[in-house]
This record gives sequence, structure tokens and C-alpha cells, in this order.
Amino acid sequence: MKYVFNTTEWRDLLHLCKKWKADKDRLVFTNGCFDGLHAGHLALLEFARKQGNRLIVGLNSDNSVRELKGKERPQYGADRRAHDILQSGHADAVVIFEERTPERSSPVCGRMCWSKEAITVRKRSWVRIRSGETEEGC
Repeated sequence: MKYVFNTTEWRDLLHLCKKWKADKDRLVFTNGCFDGLHAGHLALLEFARKQGNRLIVGLNSDNSVRELKGKERPQYGADRRAHDILQSGHADAVVIFEERTPERSSPVCGRMCWSKEAITVRKRSWVRIRSGETEEGC
């Protein structure tokens, strides 16, 4: 089953994360605007998915995309973008967040790896959510 959460549904997401952790799943978090899902987005999702058993994608809300990319964006609403991410087959859950960055949404599930591919496709960073340490994996 695939899931989409809004920031008002933290308890539901937390419950799901606890279930996955109890099942010994390794949780991975990545984020972005994903406005018009393209090959670069798919490569990021595929790479992030391979780092664990469950992939949670933080998705910028329509308002935060406008703030980041301009008033003509997003091309597609958050519901459509979340649907596209889930249909890619890489993500287990999408959480739509209102802020510019997902720091407030990612720690809700506790300790997990955070995969965020930088602007240049070759550069990847791994961040342990709770400690903020940059690592080669976690």
C-alpha cells in the first residue's frame, strides 16, 4: 500500500514509521519539488530506494514551490506530484510539507538516512537526521 500525508497527519505517518521500524525496515528520506517528474528525479528516487527498505519522500507544497521557483510554478499540484512519485514504484510514502526545506517533517520518523542529491547529479550527501552528521551512508 502507498501513502500520502499532509503536515496535519503527522500522527499517522509516525504510526506507519513505527510499524516499519518494528518490522526491521531501514527507512530512507529524500525530498524535493518534483515538478514534472523527469529522468533526474527518477534516478534520485531509484538511488534513494536502494539505500533501505522503505522510502519516504518529502514533497514541497504548492506554496513552497512558488516561494522557491517563482509564481508560475508549480506546473502540477501537490496531489498530482505525489501521485506521480508513488506511481514511479520507488516510494512507499509521500509527505507534503509547507516549509522551504523538510527539516521539520523528516525527524518525525526518528532516525533514518536522508538522501538528497545535489544540483550536480554526481554529488550526493547523506545526513543522519538526528545528529546532522554528513556521512557516506548510515
